[in-house]
Amino acid sequence: MTDSLYCLDNDIILKLSTCGLFEKTLNTFGVEINQVKILQTFQYKFKREPQQKRKRNPNKYNLEDALSVVETCDKISI
Repeated sequence: MTDSLYCLDNDIILKLSTCGLFEKTLNTFGVEINQVKILQTFQYKFKREPQQKRKRNPNKYNLEDALSVVETCDKISI
């Protein structure tokens, strides 16, 4: 049996959570939520005031869902 390691960028976690696809993505790869490790810095990056990079048509992210994912998962630090 081989183990796999999947790495997701903070923005991907945010986007998947916003679309309600984070858990579905885990299911697709056969990964359970207790196997997921998230960098400790994730919560600090997104708890700050969101920075608007776009003046026109800014993205609307669901920070609450993304942060709830973070609370569910174990944290790691580098």
